Amino acid sequence: WAESLRQDDLPITMTVDSLWKNVVGRTSQKPTHYLSDLAEFVGKEKGERVTVAVDVSILLHTAVSNIEAAREFDVEPPIPVTSALKSLRRCHSLLVNNGIRPVYVFDGQKNPLKAATNEGRTDEKKIAAQELREKVKHARLQDAADVDKLRQKAAYPREDVLCIVREWMREADNGASFFCAPFEAEWQCVEFEQSGIVDAVLSTDGDCLILGAKVLVSQVKWGNDLGQCNLYRADDVFAKDIGGAGRWNDSLPELSAFLGNDYIDRLYSRCDEGCNKMTYKSALKLLDSYIATEDKRAWLDAAEKKYFKADPTDPKKRVPASGFRKRFEDVTFLIRHAPVFVPVPTGEHDYNSMVLGDDSTCSIELLPLNTLPDAVLDTDWGCKMGWPSNPSGLLGSEGHRIHP
Repeated sequence: WAESLRQDDLPITMTVDSLWKNVVGRTSQKPTHYLSDLAEFVGKEKGERVTVAVDVSILLHTAVSNIEAAREFDVEPPIPVTSALKSLRRCHSLLVNNGIRPVYVFDGQKNPLKAATNEGRTDEKKIAAQELREKVKHARLQDAADVDKLRQKAAYPREDVLCIVREWMREADNGASFFCAPFEAEWQCVEFEQSGIVDAVLSTDGDCLILGAKVLVSQVKWGNDLGQCNLYRADDVFAKDIGGAGRWNDSLPELSAFLGNDYIDRLYSRCDEGCNKMTYKSALKLLDSYIATEDKRAWLDAAEKKYFKADPTDPKKRVPASGFRKRFEDVTFLIRHAPVFVPVPTGEHDYNSMVLGDDSTCSIELLPLNTLPDAVLDTDWGCKMGWPSNPSGLLGSEGHRIHP
């Protein structure tokens, strides 16, 4: 199973283009810790149980990328991909056996600002599926390995996978808890950590550090039983002596927007050799200039004329960064005030005595990750982050599910 998983060969998913390489990556990307180290890392006694919010999409993509699951995924007519659950249970056991109580967080609705990124990922899956069909049509015995690789590229967490996994998580005796976020899972994971419901966040998403995660568990080697991983403290990552980003801690959303992320294209600067991607050092200089200016809107309008972005119809071409100011304002507002479900104690209960899923101890409210500015009305905040209306208006009566 460990050999078929091949998770170690998959690229790390960091949505802020240069964050990992230039800031976090100054520490080693090779595993330097073990999951069993996490208790002491968050200030608990060694061996004490630690609660961690897990962006479950990581495990789901890991599970369907298993060769056995990818082969099941490729069967026509479709059959349930039961092998994915077997892989996920192994990952779950690795966490539990190392003293971690996972709270799995599922994604909800997508933000319109992320539409291009989501469409690009869907297109990649479709292209892989088309290549797979062609390869299978003319397959030879020596093509078996290539066929399996294409199956892994084409597989994704389909509805049947989600259904099987959630049914398993509902079982009372497996130690698994899950929570369905209203929108992005990483936003909800960070909220749980900020509220003290969990001790750390497990994700491969660079957004978590930008959003405000304090302790990040990443690069877990799921393919072995050692629990190798990397553990990061935000205070260390953004310290002045690591990457030089310390003095910009209050402007991390702006830094991520200049570098490019899932919601906004990275800027390109003009030079004698042509248009080059904005480097990390250039982005820091740009950030200094942006912070220092009083008329930030005028500064962003000028940036539209001075810098370039990739042509959406041809990524190799560059076009003026028209619309950058509006996009920049929406994205940075979204990163600061992402909508999340916030558990609120009811009656005589407080945050220590409330139980998620128990309506007699807490209620769930849709609130911004950080407090809205006084000038922004509750009815307007969705419009400032890409939605046509207040985020709560996008959720029906089935907006959230909590278990147990």
